[in-house]
Amino acid sequence: FPSHDIYDKKIGLFDQPFIVRHNGEAIREWDIVRKNTDTKFGKNPEDFDLFQIGIYDEITGTVENLQPHTHLASGV
Repeated sequence: FPSHDIYDKKIGLFDQPFIVRHNGEAIREWDIVRKNTDTKFGKNPEDFDLFQIGIYDEITGTVENLQPHTHLASGV
């Protein structure tokens, strides 16, 4: 499964990673939180970008890091 993370451009750090079955699902989830003004992502969407950062192997429980990370969507 793809492993994803939100990058905060203002502070230069990634948030907590999350795993979904497909990049399209990650983009859908990202659209939900970035449009919700009750979240930090919705309050300042220009500060954030969505990346695929790795691949999670559910059999071994390991995450393979992708370098470079794959940019999937911007906050705006």
